[in-house]
Amino acid sequence: GTDAARPPARLRVLLYLIYALHDSRALQHGFLQLCPLSFEDPLWWSDDELDELRCTNLLGAVRKEQSWLARQYARHVKPMTEACPEAFSPNVFTSLALRWARSLWASRAFPRIFAGLPPLAGWKGAESLCSLGTGGALVPVLDFSNHRHGAMTQYVVGPRGSGLELRLPEDAPGVPAGDQVWINYGPKSDEEWLFGYGFVPRPIVASDARDDGSSRVELALACEGPLW
Repeated sequence: GTDAARPPARLRVLLYLIYALHDSRALQHGFLQLCPLSFEDPLWWSDDELDELRCTNLLGAVRKEQSWLARQYARHVKPMTEACPEAFSPNVFTSLALRWARSLWASRAFPRIFAGLPPLAGWKGAESLCSLGTGGALVPVLDFSNHRHGAMTQYVVGPRGSGLELRLPEDAPGVPAGDQVWINYGPKSDEEWLFGYGFVPRPIVASDARDDGSSRVELALACEGPLW
């Protein structure tokens, strides 16, 4: 078909995740079967819960993401289930499944350099993976690691396809056998934490700040009447 009818790259990634979750022949099937089937980010909140986000940029970001998912489902996914239900079962490729794939990718994808791939042109390392589309990579096992502020775990990436190691600095205390290995998800604003992961770690301290040494809190003003 035409480029206009071709699903965008980000949507194709989400559709593949849905397929791999349900088809045991997919290489990632076993890994996805271990992942959550629902998430805590605002796309899963009720309208009453979202109402708590009034007057924030976060609510606008959530509405924009909801609109994108609804538009992609109506424009691409639903027509595919109607035209080729044998390959795109309407019971599998649902709007709920699309939301699941989005939240899985947003909360578990790492920058593509972790898979030994070069970064996308223009990537500065700070943008949300939600906005990067296919600019990330799922790294099974590593993505099960939880965040802890101050975690000293370092990533060592080998040549493409050769693997990734977690290491501690030589002067760091070791991790006893059987203890959890923590990683640091990196500096993010409260909005980014909530939008991508569904939680906000506390406390936010100076070392959680961005490279310029400042933390970032974003607010929006909403006008609910005439402005004189």
